[in-house]
Amino acid sequence: MQKTFFLLMVVVLIFIIGCSAYAQKTGEDRIVPVIMTVTGLGIAAIWTADIISGKTLDTSNGFLRARNPESNALMWPHWTAEYVTAAGLLLGAYGLFSDKSWGKEVALVSIGALAYTSINSLSWSLAEKERIAYAIPMLVSLTGACISLAILF
Repeated sequence: MQKTFFLLMVVVLIFIIGCSAYAQKTGEDRIVPVIMTVTGLGIAAIWTADIISGKTLDTSNGFLRARNPESNALMWPHWTAEYVTAAGLLLGAYGLFSDKSWGKEVALVSIGALAYTSINSLSWSLAEKERIAYAIPMLVSLTGACISLAILF
């Protein structure tokens, strides 16, 4: 119940922020920050929900020593990369929306990080047939990153 409520609130928040951002700009100035905002919030929401569920974690030695039970890899470096990417996307979107001098640079770095994390995560999702569904958001994110980079350049 809590997970459903949390995900519903995230969807509502993404919708409100997206509509608000969309109304502030015109044409190409809209699409990149909207893609960045929706993707940044989506990454943070998906990872937060995954961490809260605890289904794919071994936290027997504590949260910062949590490991992926399949690979035995520590999770905190991966979480750091995902959350820093999400925060960078949100900061870059804000910079673009607000016409800040640093907005485009932050956006480019963050979109590059998004492209990298999407490609890197595809290797995990395509490794086994039962994970193929996980490839969909990664492909959508990679497509959004490519579109955004094409527009910004």
